[in-house]
Amino acid sequence: MMPHNLLHYFNKKLIGFLLVFFATLAVYYITLAPTMFWIDAAIYLTAIKEFGIAYPPGFPLYMIIAKLWSYLSLPGFNFAQKINFLSSVFASLASAFLYLTILKIFESNFSFWKRLTGPKISNFHYLIAFFTALAFGFSHSLWYQATYSEVYTFHIFLTILSVYFLVLFATQKELKGDLDKQQKRFLFIAIFVFGISFGNHPMVISLIPFFIWIWFKVKNRISKKNLILYLTTFFLAGFSPYIYIPFRSLSNPTMDWGNPENFSNFLNHVTGRHWTGEAANFAFLNREFFVNIGNWFYLAYHQFFFWGMLLAIIGAIYILFKNKDFFIFLILIVLGAGFLGTVYITGEYESWLIPTYIPMAIFMATGFYFLWFFSEQSSKISKYFLKGAILFLLIFIVFSNLKNNWLSLDRSGYFYPQEVGHNILKSVPEGSIVITEAGMALNSILYNQFILGEKPGVIAIHRNSFWAPWMRQNLKKYEKEKGIFLPNINIDESELKNEQKRSDFNNQYLEAFIKGNIGKFTIYTVMPDFFDGIKIIPAGFGYRYSLSDEEPNIKDWDFNFVTSRFCRLKLPTLRNLSFRNCFEAGIEKDNGKGYFNPDDIQVQSNENFKEIKAGYASSYKNLADIYASKNDFKNSAYYYEKAVNLFNDNFSKEQKFEIYMRRGVALLNAKVYQEALESFREAEKISPKNEKVLLFLIISYEKIGMIKEALDMTKSALKIYPDNEDFSSLFVNILRTYPEATKF
Repeated sequence: MMPHNLLHYFNKKLIGFLLVFFATLAVYYITLAPTMFWIDAAIYLTAIKEFGIAYPPGFPLYMIIAKLWSYLSLPGFNFAQKINFLSSVFASLASAFLYLTILKIFESNFSFWKRLTGPKISNFHYLIAFFTALAFGFSHSLWYQATYSEVYTFHIFLTILSVYFLVLFATQKELKGDLDKQQKRFLFIAIFVFGISFGNHPMVISLIPFFIWIWFKVKNRISKKNLILYLTTFFLAGFSPYIYIPFRSLSNPTMDWGNPENFSNFLNHVTGRHWTGEAANFAFLNREFFVNIGNWFYLAYHQFFFWGMLLAIIGAIYILFKNKDFFIFLILIVLGAGFLGTVYITGEYESWLIPTYIPMAIFMATGFYFLWFFSEQSSKISKYFLKGAILFLLIFIVFSNLKNNWLSLDRSGYFYPQEVGHNILKSVPEGSIVITEAGMALNSILYNQFILGEKPGVIAIHRNSFWAPWMRQNLKKYEKEKGIFLPNINIDESELKNEQKRSDFNNQYLEAFIKGNIGKFTIYTVMPDFFDGIKIIPAGFGYRYSLSDEEPNIKDWDFNFVTSRFCRLKLPTLRNLSFRNCFEAGIEKDNGKGYFNPDDIQVQSNENFKEIKAGYASSYKNLADIYASKNDFKNSAYYYEKAVNLFNDNFSKEQKFEIYMRRGVALLNAKVYQEALESFREAEKISPKNEKVLLFLIISYEKIGMIKEALDMTKSALKIYPDNEDFSSLFVNILRTYPEATKF
């Protein structure tokens, strides 16, 4: 029977573990994405649904676990929410095991392969570990990944699990003689977890220097028999999850990335060799490298802010003097993960750095430990004051993270990603081809097709990946099943690393593809490319390629949107006892503080081409143009206004100027003069002294009856453009029509 005091101790640990787990899980659940999120998340959901093959390197361990998880019955969860929630569970487990890790460090008084005696662990140490684990759980980078389908929280959980068992291993006893039974067990589990991590995400290679250092420390204590066991365990654990990939690929699922059913394709897929083909996947000691270093420091600060960073620095110095081996143990994780995240060029840069925040959280907890130790040496009054200050700081950091991150990371009412795919599919008929440029649009389409069942017969193709051998290989299934024409054009493997040659090949292939299929299929595009002999007809969310001029069909703009709801954490008041202040933001709904416009969602514009190319805003602009061509200026102005409401940083000044001007002209024709004036004033802010803007401002002032303003602006315009006959005519007309103008 377990002794009472040991049972009490165990219960305190277990209670803390469960509190951290469920507290973080509750927040993740409240802020959980209700449907798909962008790009990779949609790929994972689609691949998990049919147990297909995700993009390189396939992430097989995550795919297997997520597929098994999907069979669980979770009442009230749709498929996407269920997989999103799996990310939450892993993030909460990571936070809870961080709590256990910090407690173990405190219990052993930072012993690491040597005995260090110290004060008995107190309830205050439990509080430090508890609040540090919560602060980590509510840190921006981890929380960001915890509310939608992704592999990163699983990786962080496996990383913390490895660290936890290595801490158990290293604090078990001094590193003398052979390892005892307990040490062997802990080391075996750590190696096993490290091994299976290779079946989840390649970023685990950042921990290799860390494990090599441990290996050199313990190699003389390991027998040949155990060495063989550890190495076998490591390789089998890492390799086994990949076995499913070629066998599943033989069944040709819809999501069959890279078609890895033979050895060559399998090798290319798991190594990512035919993933990007880019020459510069890495940056070292160049401008981008140092920019990433700066971003790393900024992101590190953004996890725990000033007080957390200050305590982490204090804690790191304390550990350095207390136990250099333990300091090296932690700093190798920081340097390994930080170096890989900094030199590897990836759009998921922030996520690759999350492992560095594990030691940072331990350093921060140690900083609090040092303050506690210092308070114990103080007088009675100072002791209580210092402990109160420490407790306040701990709670402050946790709630600062909650408050600072809630608004930007609350995805509970976030429907935009799914809406993009839904409205693209609504704009095209079944059996047509949709060319997409933005990966987010393509993956949103796939999610809506293969999980929600919307128009599964539509063929969605990414126009920027024709250069990739696996992409052209995947298209062959459409050649066989749908009868599409595939151009017999290839790019030399030596040219794959040249970005310009890849782009040129894509353009060549796309033109041949469209011209070869346009007689048999209706072809749409989200972002139009212009080719000789091919007309572009605005059609709902995108555009339709045609061999002849056609009148756009207004019915194609039959959109319907789900209004999204966003909340920020706040303190309750007597008037409003709610802990959240929420607002709604739809494609057309003002939240009272400007529109909520994620840069990559409501508008997809391309500044390089100096034109709006796709998105809700451009769709509304296209529809407004059509109404204007029909002299229906009331509807035209209405839809220009919708486009204006979606302005964000993706728009160039030229794009905004054009829409403001068109809206103003439509309002003038609709005889809504005051609003027309306001629209032209917005255009003037973008392009002061512009000839056309000045002309329409003068006309607007006159229509409203602001004669003095019209006359003054006409005089100013004539000074700038003395030869402009329109300004001269307006000046004469104003004086003739309004005799009182001579007084101004």
